[in-house]
Amino acid sequence: MQQINVLLLTNYRSDNQYSMLRFGNLLTENIQQSEINIHEIFPKNYLHKFSSNARLKKLAGYIDKYIIFPSSISKICQSLISKTDIVHIIDHSNAIYLPKIKKVFKKSNLVTCHDLIAVRTAQGEFKEAPPTSTSGRFLQNRILKCLSKASFYACDSKSTMNDLNNMVKKSIGQSEVIHLGTKPRKKNLINKISAQNQTFNLRNKKYLLHVGSAAWYKNRESVFKAFKSMRENFGHSDLHLVLVGPTPQIHETTEMLRFWVNMNSHYIHNVENISEVDLEVLYTHAEMLLFPSHIEGFGWPPLEAASHGIPVITTKTGAIADILGRNAIYINSNDQDALEKTIESTLISQPTQTTRLSIPSTEECVQKYSDLYKKSC
Repeated sequence: MQQINVLLLTNYRSDNQYSMLRFGNLLTENIQQSEINIHEIFPKNYLHKFSSNARLKKLAGYIDKYIIFPSSISKICQSLISKTDIVHIIDHSNAIYLPKIKKVFKKSNLVTCHDLIAVRTAQGEFKEAPPTSTSGRFLQNRILKCLSKASFYACDSKSTMNDLNNMVKKSIGQSEVIHLGTKPRKKNLINKISAQNQTFNLRNKKYLLHVGSAAWYKNRESVFKAFKSMRENFGHSDLHLVLVGPTPQIHETTEMLRFWVNMNSHYIHNVENISEVDLEVLYTHAEMLLFPSHIEGFGWPPLEAASHGIPVITTKTGAIADILGRNAIYINSNDQDALEKTIESTLISQPTQTTRLSIPSTEECVQKYSDLYKKSC
């Protein structure tokens, strides 16, 4: 069988987009090299590393991604043109590079569309979302326009594909759903506690777990409110909250809630840049995962938590309900009372899984992408 050469365009590292970096690693580390040859390119950090504050870092990141990298694409692609059968852009937000790429490569290209939340937010679709800046609207409109230049599309979920088909008519008939893969639970981690990132002894503490960013659609404010209620109104004074992500942000809390969070900060623990081992340990020992997102493209954490056998309280968004079915407890993201009552009943009853879990594996995901490369060439 003739080897297929794939030019894989992955994400700018300094953006610290954990899920996108993880997806890139999933492909580069698991593709069978006897069938598929991967050459990876991505925007390099030239100016960001010299910036001293958040505002300058953001500006430097834009220059690295949207000025320096595009100016080098033609040269990079010219050197690889004879070694490339298909270009795969692993994040739809990088479709902005497609016009430059298509000038060099006349062959097929593939874009993975994880969600169109930012594009839809820029168009004012979500009332819960903060308004998008003028530059943000320009960028998202540009991304949407460039998406129409792709040859094929892979989507993380049915809902994402429906959004894509509604917004990019060309994608109809040229798109398919490929669920992201998860690694099987490592049984030998059950009793392993990695000291590197742990802020307290997991063996002696009960904790609720949230895994995700501080983006508006993650709905972490409802998590903070629910945690406060569990401790104050439901008598769970021994309960802790672990956030795999940033500390509570100002936009996620009212003034009164922020005061309570600050006063009770010794019960709230956040870890960032966590290792896969430590994340699995956190899943293993948690009372439950709280994941009340307003919207998701896929939703990795609920699948991972369920595979570790802990209860999952989440919403029917992304691919979560499609894959987990009755192995999760679903709530309305805007119903705070229902969330709190569900947490309380789950803490008391600890429900068990009702159906056999069939979660997409890393191998299955990689195989489907390999098949799509072959079909798209």
